[in-house]
Amino acid sequence: MYDIIGGGKIGDNYEQLTLGELQEKLLEFNSFRDIRFVGSEYSPSGASCYRGSYDELAINYSTYEINVGQFSSMLKDILSKTYTGYKGGKYEMWSTTPVWVARDYSDYSQMAIVSVFLSEDGYVYLGTRFKD
Repeated sequence: MYDIIGGGKIGDNYEQLTLGELQEKLLEFNSFRDIRFVGSEYSPSGASCYRGSYDELAINYSTYEINVGQFSSMLKDILSKTYTGYKGGKYEMWSTTPVWVARDYSDYSQMAIVSVFLSEDGYVYLGTRFKD
């Protein structure tokens, strides 16, 4: 993954979304539209503790496509689960939990999810931004 929106750090133009904000933004889109990370062919595939801070959420990705409805359902389920950090410990996710992107539980990507939008190609995209 890379800084897809175009340089700078969080706070320049886009703030990092929380789990609750991401859920709310997805309500704006048809649940049957496919969803991807902008600038890639990757779609959300699951969730894990973010390796940079285990009490924060990482949305994992793969090339298997899912739609907005499936992703929304996945996010809803996250609120009822307990996750294990990369080096141990149990963590619950809340609507106020910041959302990141990571390949899997071992990845430390520093890519924050900052936007959700519909593109002309018909995909709903998750916009990301590098945060250090």
